Amino acid sequence: MIYLSSEDGTIRRYDGRQDTKRLSAQSVIQTRHEMTDVKFHPVMEHLFANSNAAGDVFLRDDRMAFTSSRSRREDGIVQKVTYHALYRRYMSFCITL
Repeated sequence: MIYLSSEDGTIRRYDGRQDTKRLSAQSVIQTRHEMTDVKFHPVMEHLFANSNAAGDVFLRDDRMAFTSSRSRREDGIVQKVTYHALYRRYMSFCITL
């Protein structure tokens, strides 16, 4: 599995085990803000974290984030932390889980 975050506000999941070359809608999360980073949890493989340009850091559950739109709940967000505007410019995203 490879997760990519992008300036267009998307998080994309690529699964090398699948033969398909195209991404399905279930493999993309669209957000309102530019994404700055995404990291896997080193032990719990269904968890990943991402940050955005607005100063938010999200902990997400893969099982809830990348599912059909009917059963997708809050894009898999388990927890959200927002940094104060003064720190956003200097914030570097580094998560040690």
